[in-house]
Amino acid sequence: MTSALSNAITIYARASVARRPEAVRAELGTQADELLAKINQLRAEIEPTEQEWKSDSLSQMTERATERLRAHPELTEEAVRALVGVCSYAWR
Repeated sequence: MTSALSNAITIYARASVARRPEAVRAELGTQADELLAKINQLRAEIEPTEQEWKSDSLSQMTERATERLRAHPELTEEAVRALVGVCSYAWR
């Protein structure tokens, strides 16, 4: 699952917003729903709190999200950067 999750994240990040789930399903088939659920959990984990939204810059929120994802040893650095990139773009 480790490499599958990192792979799913990179597929997810490369797809257009509307096609992300579809792109992961097309590439990873039967594992896709489980992996998409895990991606959504990770996104929720790195979502800034209300206080962080009020007090922190985008750069600070991005750095914090990167640190939080790096605490997951199952994720490759490429996957960490990809998911943080997706999220930080949405936070702008």
